[in-house]
Amino acid sequence: FQLRASPIRLPKFRSNRDLRHYLHNAVTKPVLVLGVSSGHHDAAISALMFDSSQKGQARLIAMNHSERFSGIKNDPSLSKDAVSSLLIAIDSYSNVNQHNFFDQPVIIVQHQSAWKSNYHSLTKKFEGYAAAKRTETQLQVALADHGYVSQIWTSVEHHEAHAWAAWGTSNHQSALIAIVDAVGETETATSWFGSDLNNGGLEKLESQTLKYPHSF
Repeated sequence: FQLRASPIRLPKFRSNRDLRHYLHNAVTKPVLVLGVSSGHHDAAISALMFDSSQKGQARLIAMNHSERFSGIKNDPSLSKDAVSSLLIAIDSYSNVNQHNFFDQPVIIVQHQSAWKSNYHSLTKKFEGYAAAKRTETQLQVALADHGYVSQIWTSVEHHEAHAWAAWGTSNHQSALIAIVDAVGETETATSWFGSDLNNGGLEKLESQTLKYPHSF
């Protein structure tokens, strides 16, 4: 399967700040945003609707956990059935709420996999990279088959994903967020500041960061 050339000129995002600026300032209609995690453990996919006219709020449409479909505990591979089920849920949501997501390119935010971590062995890095590329290719084809030919792919770091899970689901106007994990890429503990004054964004506090092999 070969992806057709997109009629829309898609931006390149150097950071998630660029992505937020695009969503808040360049998008005129509701846009579909997919969150994807795969290649290490507990692969999952979620779909959100972002509407810049609704104060930048995102509405969760559906989310699927691969192991619920494959029956494999902590399944690291993104299940085709999980993707198909998600696309069906998006269609149902679109029909009920009369949203046409095809007017805008779909945005896919991919969680960085084990191959980004410098503490893994070369074998683990290769396996993580291969799994991430398989997921990306399969999802690109599935989305294109479903009519989402215009796709914007970007990525989010491990600790940043954790921070967004806390900040994005809170009702606070501002918050200090502490993330402590075994390791993500090169970091074991990070601090973030979230504020509605920054388009609902996060600022990483570099001075409050611990890096592998140091940890709590």
